[in-house]
Amino acid sequence: MEQTQVTLLSSNSEAFPVGSRVWAQQEHGLLTKLADHEVEDITYFPSAQRIDIRTALGYHFSISVVDYHRLVPE
Repeated sequence: MEQTQVTLLSSNSEAFPVGSRVWAQQEHGLLTKLADHEVEDITYFPSAQRIDIRTALGYHFSISVVDYHRLVPE
């Protein structure tokens, strides 16, 4: 397990608005938690240089590709 802080580019959470620094966690090369929520789905948008992440409880977040790859190497 490894953790790092990432910056949210988009968010539908009042507790973690855009610009928030939140903890992201990876295990075995997979992003498993973001902002204290279990990750359910990840979508990569190479042209926009962002990763969209859907978590438990219906939260949607985006982080930069750079932040994502600091935690989950290619």
